[in-house]
Amino acid sequence: MSTKALDAALSLPLPERIQLVQEIWDSVVAESASVAVTKKQKAVLDRRLADLEAHPGAERPWSEVLGTLKRRR
Repeated sequence: MSTKALDAALSLPLPERIQLVQEIWDSVVAESASVAVTKKQKAVLDRRLADLEAHPGAERPWSEVLGTLKRRR
């Protein structure tokens, strides 16, 4: 992204910047199907899905995960 474009975007009022971000994100989502997933990425996703299906209810809220990470530091 050019500095000029970024400066122009950052000079917009907050509601317009939020709208711009939403429109950019919508365009990314619309094109995301065309992004190729590698065999390695697919294997990771398949493994994670299988783990989720094998252990329903094993998920933890983000606040709990974050707390655990902070305590380990």
